[in-house]
Amino acid sequence: MNTNDVAAAIELLMANYKTPEHPKGLNPGRLATAITEKFGDGVVSQNKIRRIVSRESREPRPSSLEPIAHFFGLTVSQLNDYDHVESVVNAGAMSEPEKALIIQEINKKLWISSLDDCIAVNKILK
Repeated sequence: MNTNDVAAAIELLMANYKTPEHPKGLNPGRLATAITEKFGDGVVSQNKIRRIVSRESREPRPSSLEPIAHFFGLTVSQLNDYDHVESVVNAGAMSEPEKALIIQEINKKLWISSLDDCIAVNKILK
């Protein structure tokens, strides 16, 4: 594993992870907070992420990389492959919050549609 590739991949993912809450992407602190919100306390610290990204941690353990990879919807081996990460980012693959927002909108429309259908059927039956 090339530490520079892992660090560069994480930097690329953080910079391109744009949500309404994080319109400019993530920094190590925001990433640690987001991972904690998703997976719980004690998974990976801000300091650990900072050390990986700044290349102070020369050979990050898979256990340190796993929550970061999973947060971005990747495996550790995919995170270690900068070319793969770059292709995912360039392909415009959606982040989990973007997917969740789309699913919420679809569910709202389905619920409204179902309600409209029920009202129409009720009118026919009367």
